[in-house]
Amino acid sequence: MKENPRLAESSPIFIVGTPRSGTTLLSFMLSRHSNIVISPETHFLSIWVKRYGSLNLKNDNELEEFWEKFSSDERFSHLGIDSDSTFKKINEAEVRDFRCIFTVILKEHSNVVKKKRWGEKTPAHYENVDTLLSWYPEAKVIWIIRDPRAVTASLLQAPWSSAFTHFHAERWRDCANLFHEKWSKDDRVVLVRYEDLVQKPDTELRKLCDFLSEEYTPDLLEASKESMLVVNQVGWSKQHMEKAKKPIRNDSLDKWRRQLTSSQIGIIEKYTCSLMIRHGYIPVYGGLKFHHLFRYVNDKVKHKFSKLILKLRKAKVNLLWKY
Repeated sequence: MKENPRLAESSPIFIVGTPRSGTTLLSFMLSRHSNIVISPETHFLSIWVKRYGSLNLKNDNELEEFWEKFSSDERFSHLGIDSDSTFKKINEAEVRDFRCIFTVILKEHSNVVKKKRWGEKTPAHYENVDTLLSWYPEAKVIWIIRDPRAVTASLLQAPWSSAFTHFHAERWRDCANLFHEKWSKDDRVVLVRYEDLVQKPDTELRKLCDFLSEEYTPDLLEASKESMLVVNQVGWSKQHMEKAKKPIRNDSLDKWRRQLTSSQIGIIEKYTCSLMIRHGYIPVYGGLKFHHLFRYVNDKVKHKFSKLILKLRKAKVNLLWKY
């Protein structure tokens, strides 16, 4: 298959889904392709546009204000690109808006690793697929899904994540529902099960290459081959990236059975049971049992209390800032 230069310009690749669903693993796999690079997470839409979307980037001062904040964030350093030269290209662009910034930073990242076709993975961008496809109508979106019990078990161990089981179960449910309600019939969006990717990587990657209009090569399965650029990653993030670079193993599929209590499994299945069955995941309880209720109510109360405390702290900070 000959390289199609038009794909690099018109059809970027975006990987979305709930966190801890295998987005990093898939990013490494696809980035082993000679024509593709998937950048590290930017959270560009889920955080930056959400927070600063009211700025008028045609105004020099407001553009500089945004860039100073964005380029000084730790995640920007993960892209491995130069702040000054990147800003120069944004500043000289014919249209200065958030789409322009997003495009320029991802193209700059692809230039660093010398790949033609660029892409990005921020799991939370599943809430922003409409914006991504509005910005890039010919883009391809890979929506990855994983057993909600495995997702929750993994998130509960992540130091940056919520400690409440029902929170993760609700988010998984909302993510899966959003796919079925808005994107399941859009031929620019494809759903991939993490379990299939791990158990049948060759088959799934062949399907994905066909979806992306790219040639499949066995290199995608070679864990030893360098793929994504990994720079300035520290702590948990570095360990997570290093783990994703290792050869694929199946032993992680059922770890949730040892990591979760029966109450936690019941809580997860309360929110996700029908969608689990739809995607081939077999429930243990099918929902809450009587002996799960105490844990469920306790978690809900603690979660509401923690949200109230956070709200009060934000109000105090805003008040101090104002005066």
